[in-house]
Amino acid sequence: MFKRTKRFVQSAISFSYIRESTSFIYRVARALLKFPEKPSQVNRLSFDEANIESEKIRHAKMSFTILFWLYSTIFVGVFYYTILLFSSDDFLGGIVGFSSSIALLALIFKYHFWLTQIKKQKLGMTVKEWFYSIFDMK
Repeated sequence: MFKRTKRFVQSAISFSYIRESTSFIYRVARALLKFPEKPSQVNRLSFDEANIESEKIRHAKMSFTILFWLYSTIFVGVFYYTILLFSSDDFLGGIVGFSSSIALLALIFKYHFWLTQIKKQKLGMTVKEWFYSIFDMK
């Protein structure tokens, strides 16, 4: 009787599917969070080694600067509007504005990171190095 009940419950709640899904999630999370035991040698290139022309560097620097300031300005406007929405009890609009602000912050980070790599002439810069370069820390 218990075997039958156990089999019925397992099939009713799709036990095999749940077990397969959780094992997949566990494997993916473990692979994503796996850190190398020894830090590998990071390949850092200079602009000369990468064979990048100075005209392309100048154009990229100008483009990244314009995009950085454009997205920063849009972010300030959207964030201000989001605060107004939350203060006027429009929570759904505030959530949309907040998520838009987060997306704009991601774009701001991306272009500032690339711009910092060009200014420091250091391709392959890590986020830690970028953070330290903002505040001139060593």
